[in-house]
Amino acid sequence: MNIPKGEWFLRFTRYVSLLLKPLAILVLVSVPVLIFFSRAPVLLVTDAAFNELYGGRRILIRSIEIQARLFRRVKQVIIGDEASSDLVSIAVSSASQGKPPFCVLFPSRYAEGAELFSAQNPQTVVVVVGGTVAAEKSGAAAEAGIVSILTDTETDLFRAGLCAAILGKASNGGQDRVAVLQKTPLSQAERASLSAGLKEGGFANVQYIMANSNLYDTEFAVIIMLGSSNSLLDQHLKMPVVLFSWIDPAFTASSVKVIFDDSLWAQAADAVKMAKTRQGGLISSKVIVSAQSGMGKETERELKEAVRSSLQKKL
Repeated sequence: MNIPKGEWFLRFTRYVSLLLKPLAILVLVSVPVLIFFSRAPVLLVTDAAFNELYGGRRILIRSIEIQARLFRRVKQVIIGDEASSDLVSIAVSSASQGKPPFCVLFPSRYAEGAELFSAQNPQTVVVVVGGTVAAEKSGAAAEAGIVSILTDTETDLFRAGLCAAILGKASNGGQDRVAVLQKTPLSQAERASLSAGLKEGGFANVQYIMANSNLYDTEFAVIIMLGSSNSLLDQHLKMPVVLFSWIDPAFTASSVKVIFDDSLWAQAADAVKMAKTRQGGLISSKVIVSAQSGMGKETERELKEAVRSSLQKKL
């Protein structure tokens, strides 16, 4: 059967059009993927003990979130729990071979290893994340330009006060006292921030207690624990707890309603963005409202809204 020339041409263009559509989709998908894998990765230094307590599922979720925000790969450098500064530096140097990293993030507990690696690799941006007090830098570290990022404790304490007030009202225990368990005394500015958050929620009666105290027979509206206090959580407290810790919420007691996480995984994305300018600064914790702690849906919603809105507040 003879097909006119004009119809052959129309059929040909139709086939080409059908082929171009999937080809265009393939290009649209493959180009971002190629760019993603071609960009220098971020190395994140951690250890096996931390990973176990933080939770493998949480690490996977955080990793996906961070890589999506940065559009850059994040690779863990897992070292021994008690590794020396030399071994930390060697492990990171080994992981850096091949494609040089965009930057390397160290938790504050490995600050000495970060200093040594930075002195040996001055071309790499090194960031020490976490902690509340800036460590003294040696001349070598300062010269190498380590970026130091601390936890914004004043903002965290203000938000903790807001959350504690919401939980205190919801507990209906008839108490107006809030207990603050501390391992080391808060500064005047930190206490003022915490009080401001509590007062905004209608609570002004605050009692500061050392972390090794026994609260089993004591009644409070809510407890704010500044740091892990497993012995206290084992007391099966009936009062709601706001906990400052990076531990997996699945490992905490049902009394823990809100967790402030200032781990490296929680702060990594913001830390990398700040490291671009090689300037340090403050990053607030990631706040986790536990949906499995038995609180009401309305309280859960109010807590999440308070956390979101408080980031915009000026203390």
